[in-house]
Amino acid sequence: MVEAVQRKIRRINQSVRESERVREPSQATIYRWLDMLYYQVVANARQGRAATSRELRRAIGRVKVSQILERIELDHTPLDIVVICMVTRLILGRPWLTLAIDRYSRMITGFYISFHAPSSTSVLYCLRMMIMPKEHILARFPDVQGPWPARGLPDTIVTDNGMELHSHAVEAVSLEMGINLHYCGVAHPEMKGAIERMIGTVNRGLIHTLPGTTFSNIEQRGDYDSEGHAAIDIEVLTHLLVKWIADQYHKTPHRGLGGRTPLSVWQNGEKTATIELPAFPRQLETIIGLEATRTLFHYGLEFGNLRYNSPTLQALREPGGGTRELQLRAFEHDVGYIAVFHPTLEEFIDVPAVNQEYSAGVNRYVHQLVCAEVRLRFGDSWTNDQLLNVKGEIQAIVDEAVRGKKAGNRKKGASMALSDSEQIIDGTDTSALKRACQQSDPTPKPRTPIAPGMDDELPEFHQSKRINEGHAA
Repeated sequence: MVEAVQRKIRRINQSVRESERVREPSQATIYRWLDMLYYQVVANARQGRAATSRELRRAIGRVKVSQILERIELDHTPLDIVVICMVTRLILGRPWLTLAIDRYSRMITGFYISFHAPSSTSVLYCLRMMIMPKEHILARFPDVQGPWPARGLPDTIVTDNGMELHSHAVEAVSLEMGINLHYCGVAHPEMKGAIERMIGTVNRGLIHTLPGTTFSNIEQRGDYDSEGHAAIDIEVLTHLLVKWIADQYHKTPHRGLGGRTPLSVWQNGEKTATIELPAFPRQLETIIGLEATRTLFHYGLEFGNLRYNSPTLQALREPGGGTRELQLRAFEHDVGYIAVFHPTLEEFIDVPAVNQEYSAGVNRYVHQLVCAEVRLRFGDSWTNDQLLNVKGEIQAIVDEAVRGKKAGNRKKGASMALSDSEQIIDGTDTSALKRACQQSDPTPKPRTPIAPGMDDELPEFHQSKRINEGHAA
């Protein structure tokens, strides 16, 4: 700065008479002038207008909410802890947390932990937990003594502008359930301050007390060996988070609530608020699915290079063998079935895949890898045995990735196997690694009989079309 001012004065002095020349200021003079200059001008020049605007923002008001479920704030964050694999006990890395909080009561209404980057799936799983009662979660962990009464359809969900939140799947579910989506401005986290502070509370109140924590920054971590002390897997982490939420956080006096606890504020709010749940319980199970529309033929519906059929589905065909369009929901965790909306019953029904030998228990990510590899090797000329062989090879790759020496590959393998908090809460684990570690029964098992006319072979693979957020059509 000093040299710039001096150079400018020299250039000015060269163009004027000697009697009009300006004396070059000293370094101390320039520093005194800068100290007296308006701070915002200096900060804009040094760190940019956006950073200065955030630093000098004024909190002259607050978000006004009058009851529970009026405003839910949702956000994602990588947790400050290194997690290990449930089976191999090797390092997987830092998982992602999707968290939702009720602004009025500060009650945590839902969460989702996974190893894949935030996506519409993360949002939908968190949304489902937010809406549904939590009794089955508390029953999964008997040592949790506190209640968790948060449930119901919110009026508004406030999020940032991430691509996963602008997805067709999230917007379709919100429209179906009458939920307003409010997107905050880019680079303005203060517009959803409750969830931003809540994420910090989770890390400070729980995560930083666990072995393997990375803390919030290098200075706090010091010489602590996070990976060397890592001992928490995703099952234990989910358990600890549920217990911390129900037994500690919800029962702790909150400064923003005037010293009341989130639990007491929620319980008082239930007396005046109307808590609504989806009209059909099946909606809670299907909101996590990928929405699509397909044409019903005599061989059923095609989705993701698989055919789905059942007698109930065929009863929906138009008289005379005509076709009709049907809405469906396909799921990330299992391509063995889809949910199809029955226009007469006005609810979703499950329709199994025709080829259950291949599809049962396979998640969509692995299925897409299998389809791509089959097309690469065999083109359109392939057999069911070749399909099953490629499936086994892909699952072995996933297993090897989880067992591998590189933490990045292990984390990617856990993401491909869909290792997440939903598996823990539901009490199931369908990952490829778990299945590979189990001893298989070599005795051939009888195949489930399929109704006549519904046992067509799989369709020929074709170039998949990208829908929604990049999932195969």
